[in-house]
Amino acid sequence: AHLEALAEATSAADKIIPPPHEPSLPLMILECMLRRKNTAVLLEEACLALQAMLQDANDAALIGKVGGIEIVLEGMRQHDQSTSLLNASCRLLWRLAFHDQDNRDLVVSESGTSLILGAMFNHPELNVVQFNGCGALRMLALDEARDGSRKPPPELSEQNLPKPSE
Repeated sequence: AHLEALAEATSAADKIIPPPHEPSLPLMILECMLRRKNTAVLLEEACLALQAMLQDANDAALIGKVGGIEIVLEGMRQHDQSTSLLNASCRLLWRLAFHDQDNRDLVVSESGTSLILGAMFNHPELNVVQFNGCGALRMLALDEARDGSRKPPPELSEQNLPKPSE
């Protein structure tokens, strides 16, 4: 009942849940993130909650389709000194990119790689930011083959790498 009240309390501009969808917890969390984007600790906890709820590619695709990636990236832009939020954001982007090619494309097109690299360069002393940033970047560098297996993009394949001088 509390979650339904939360979903109904949001203004039309802050609505993420499209009409055919039932108000689900992940979508309500995204609405809260959108409404409270100036509160770093809420964004951090929301990223952690969404990570815990991700079960499969369908969950990841839905979060990407309703604007979740843009919300996470905007939080990283606004709160670039909140190391705990940057860590949680990188980890969530890693999970979202792992499950869905469209999510990978969206993170890249929305300058997510720059934000991830910025978090890593600005906080080199934090191993968790380095770990989760590297994980996210690794997923973004992958391309999906037609059979669903993953392979590196052509420009990173072994045959295109410079040969070591002998």
